[in-house]
Amino acid sequence: MLFLAILLYWLTIIPAALSAVSPDLSEYGSCAQSCLEIFYSSSPCTDESTHTAVSGCLCPDINIERSIATCVGGSCGPEEANATAELWDATCQASGVENALPPDEFMSVAEDASGGNVSFIPFKTSPQQSVLC
Repeated sequence: MLFLAILLYWLTIIPAALSAVSPDLSEYGSCAQSCLEIFYSSSPCTDESTHTAVSGCLCPDINIERSIATCVGGSCGPEEANATAELWDATCQASGVENALPPDEFMSVAEDASGGNVSFIPFKTSPQQSVLC
């Protein structure tokens, strides 16, 4: 009987622990990852475990997106802010959810947070081929 009680306990704990796993944000720069993790953990999206699912949950929330842009703009350099804006938008599109804060608006918020040290430069083909002036 004790064995069954212990087994039942673990069968209820393990799925809950697995659902609390953070999504893979490795596509973002390390500074942007820190910002995303802060706002992910305080969002209603913590049941989501994939980056696309998290984006699908966060993309419509303009307040969280502005907070992420403020964090990235104030903490990360211009290259990382640009890459974050573009990748975030692409992921929102891939999840089938409209991005409440498109890249140009994301960068406007990031620029304000950086004191004017960040400006939006659209990527021509991929984030790795961006050229900053």
